[in-house]
Amino acid sequence: LPGFQIDPQTLQASIDNQSISAPQPNLGRPSDLSIHPADANWTLGNMHIDCRLDQSRLRIRFTADAPGEFTWPIVIGGDEWILAFVEGVAIPTDDPRWLDFLHKNDGLSCSESLSFPAFAVRRTDATINYILPEPFACNLTFDNGALRLTKTFTRAWKTKTYEVIIEPGSASLLSPALAYRRWLIEHHQFVSLKDKIAQTPNIERLIGAPQIYLWGDALLAPSDVKDWKSRRGAIRGNDPAAKWYREHLSADVKKALADAAQSA
Repeated sequence: LPGFQIDPQTLQASIDNQSISAPQPNLGRPSDLSIHPADANWTLGNMHIDCRLDQSRLRIRFTADAPGEFTWPIVIGGDEWILAFVEGVAIPTDDPRWLDFLHKNDGLSCSESLSFPAFAVRRTDATINYILPEPFACNLTFDNGALRLTKTFTRAWKTKTYEVIIEPGSASLLSPALAYRRWLIEHHQFVSLKDKIAQTPNIERLIGAPQIYLWGDALLAPSDVKDWKSRRGAIRGNDPAAKWYREHLSADVKKALADAAQSA
């Protein structure tokens, strides 16, 4: 396909010599290969694969005839992975702390852990963006410097399909978000903030409002304060706020205050 290259047997893919996905062994031999200027399709094992150009994008759809898991793409190399994780992160592909965190947490669910179903790999002055129109049962895993996207096909699905849209982009950290936004607009799925306010007027009250996020089941944990000696005076004071706070402290924090008092 013009601009894109994909190996029907290993599913190795690239665009203008930039890797989209690394080769995979033991997928079988391709059959029923049909190639046209703007699309191609073939069968590989129990998977039927359709590729087609959509403006500057490559759309690749996998259709399985049995339950199971299928991994594609496998992204190796690049400087950073751009993920819509929490408020958005750019993770250096060789950062041992991030790799350890992602590996220990069994990766990221594309429908639960990501703010929107798209991610990117950034290389010097460009990105390759990956958009997932059907993110359910898709999981990103990270191991040995590679990002793997795996889809789980269940027996409950009558049609077992999985689609990935590839779009080259600029080196901007916003590249995957903008690519996904364009895709939503083109497919009439984009809902602007103005439209959301029209449907739910109270949303307007959130614009510019401070937002505070709390984790855990307590207001304060012992590890939240490094120097309890200097803080215990404020918490033990007669101020109404201090009294309310003391009533809601956990047993662990009360013990930390008592230990600080004994060592004072």
